[in-house]
Formats: sequence, C-alpha cells, structure tokens
Amino acid sequence: MLDYDFNNIQSKELDSLISNPSGFGNLEIEDEDSPVSIESMIAVQNGKLMFVSSVKIGTLIGLLETEDPRLSLEQRRQRKPDFKRIPGMTEYLHGSPWAYSAITVALSGAFHFNPSKREDGNSSKLGILKIPKGYKTRCVIIDGQHRFISLRAALGLEPNFARYALSYEKQRNLSEENVAVIFYVFKNDDEGVGGSQQYFHDLNCLGIQTSRSLGIKFDKRSPINRLSVHLAERSLPFVGRVEMEERQCGNKNPNLFTLSALKNANKYLLEEVTEDNLTEKYDVALKFWNSIGTVFPEWTQMQGYEVRERFIHGYGVILSALGLMGKHLLEEHPHDYEKLLPRLKGLDWRKWAVRPDGTVQATDQGKKVGNSFWNGFAMNGNTVQNTTANVRHTAILFRKILGLNLIEDEENELHFLKTD
Repeated sequence: MLDYDFNNIQSKELDSLISNPSGFGNLEIEDEDSPVSIESMIAVQNGKLMFVSSVKIGTLIGLLETEDPRLSLEQRRQRKPDFKRIPGMTEYLHGSPWAYSAITVALSGAFHFNPSKREDGNSSKLGILKIPKGYKTRCVIIDGQHRFISLRAALGLEPNFARYALSYEKQRNLSEENVAVIFYVFKNDDEGVGGSQQYFHDLNCLGIQTSRSLGIKFDKRSPINRLSVHLAERSLPFVGRVEMEERQCGNKNPNLFTLSALKNANKYLLEEVTEDNLTEKYDVALKFWNSIGTVFPEWTQMQGYEVRERFIHGYGVILSALGLMGKHLLEEHPHDYEKLLPRLKGLDWRKWAVRPDGTVQATDQGKKVGNSFWNGFAMNGNTVQNTTANVRHTAILFRKILGLNLIEDEENELHFLKTD
C-alpha cells in the first residue's frame, strides 16, 4: 500500500494520485486474492479519500461485513444491531417500489483503483476499484447495517429470519439490483475504528428526524397510512384541522390533532387494514368519526390550541380511547351506534378544576389544578399523558357510559380508578 495520509488530501492532488498508468493503491493485489471489481468514482470530501459506487446486491453480500456485537464499545464502529427491526425491513423488500439509501463503509487495507482514460488522454476520476476478499482488506459497515442484514435476510442468508425470505426467483432478481455504496478509505483497521466512530456520529446524530406525521403523509404503500390521510382530508371534524408535518400541536398551533394521532386512533378502531379491505374500512371510519364530531362541536368551532387549553378531548389520548371504544361499539351496535354517542356529552370534559364561580382553581404557586375526574384516565395529576394504560382505562370509561358490555376485570379496574 502506498504510504499516504488518506485523511489529508486536497482535491487538486487527485490528478497526481491517479495519473500513474498502473493506477493508485496496493500494486501487490493478485488474482489469487479474488478481487471484486466495482465501477467507482474517486473523490475527496473534506480531505478524506472516498469512492462512490453502485454495487449489485449479490456482490455486496459477499464483500461487506458487520461487526461482532460482542465487541466492546471502544472496539465497535457503531451501535449494536437491533434485530427487532429486521422482519419489518425485510417485508418491506417484498413490496414495490422499494428504495434503500447509500450504505457507508470503512475500507482499510489493500485496494487498487485503475482510472479510465478521457478522450484527451488524461486520467478520469471514474474507473475500476478492486477490493480483494480475505485478510488483506476489511470493508466494515459504518452506516446501513440494518439495511444490509435485511438484504441478507431477503436472500435467505439469515437463518433466524428464514420465514421472511423472498421466493427463489425474487431472490435472483434482488441480487441483480444495485445499492449505492460510499467507501471511506483508512490506512489500517485501527485508524478505521476511530474514524468510523466519528463518521457514525456525524451521519446519525446530527440530522433531525422527520415527524411520524410527515412519514405517514408521504408513505403511499401502507393502507392504514393512506386511509388516515384520506380521513384527514374528508372527515368533517378533521378537514383542515390535522397537523401533517410537526411532531406535535404546539401551544399556538390551530390544528386539532397530528396525523400520527389520527392514525393511532384508526389502528384501535379498525385493527388490521389491508389492500383488500381498505375501502370497507375507510367507509366505516368515515362514518364513525363524522358521528364522533357531532359530540364535540368545539372541534370545528374553536382553534386547536383553544380546545387543548380548555378541554381534555383535544388530545391524542382521548382520540385513541374513542377509537378503542369505537371498536367495541361497532361490534355490539353495528347499525345504531350513533344513537348512543350523545351520552358522552354528559361527561365533564373540562381540563382544569373549576370553582363554583366558574374560575379555574390554582395552587398557592399559581399553577392550574387538573380536573380530578380524569386522573388515572387521560391525566395523571395536572398532566395529560398518552400512554397505553391511559388509553385503555379511558376507553373502558367510555364503554361504561355508553352501556356496553364490560367483563368483571374491567368493572373492577374501573371501580378502582374512580375510587382511588
């Protein structure tokens, strides 16, 4: 390997590096090393030598490696893989279209880059990158290990996820597809570990994660996502009232609920939504939420932040609880459930405790006092909390108000919460 500082290269130096007729890199790579040949572009980013390539997945599988999760934190280039993510990602590859972003790799040890010639006879920055298999070189993933493992699983190469593998014909097709790969060059493996840790931080810890609502809006593949978007655009209480981009509805946000909250409520209401039952489920949800909207006129008469300031029903925990209640309501009263919904109006929906003169109660420190009716349901003390337990407790309360069937455990649970 040429003795060169791969961390301090000027872009203008590339021409001299690749001008040698024999190319740039380790000239001792032999055919016995079974080198993989990849069409690549050599480049420099902030003084760091890199190669940008598009590699067939079948080739990629035999070239890249993930780290042993048993390594200590100091020895690892990135976090341990979260294998719970692999089934969902592998199933994603069963659909069409699918798209995977570039995998980032630490290349250390031997490599050889043979640039092609331009028409003027000078060396191009495009050429063939040769990477030997075996002990001479390491290609360790810095960013994209879960994508890589899911590709292996889809190709039937991960025994723990064999049930998610594609059919043989689809495996052959997938192996011919391409994924972009960025190779950052390090002189040796020790340098690669330290440098990779910094790159992992920069690639994963500096970006701002998009909101779940924006992801739902843009994901056209998921039936329940599409259903929720259509409801947000057509259901009377939600039209123009659903936040599609932000993580939450802030203090001055005029929208009533986030798209993520609406999706969660639909999951409680409808359970599984598929391509086959999408239209049927949508019709059910549209009718149900339109009916719910008549119970809460504030949803359409007030700004969202005004509803949240005064009433508990302006929060996602209530929306989800209504969805879970609705599941049982549709099962027990599929044809006349609208007649029961007005009973919900009798609940004290105020968020804050109120004195006889109508003013909000406050502590000696001036903090508002939460409405104790909702404590243990949608609120814990003065705080609205959207937890699975609170959704369940609140849904049981709603079912009781509507006269729906409760099992003995639910009756006991409700009694305990109301007398606690």
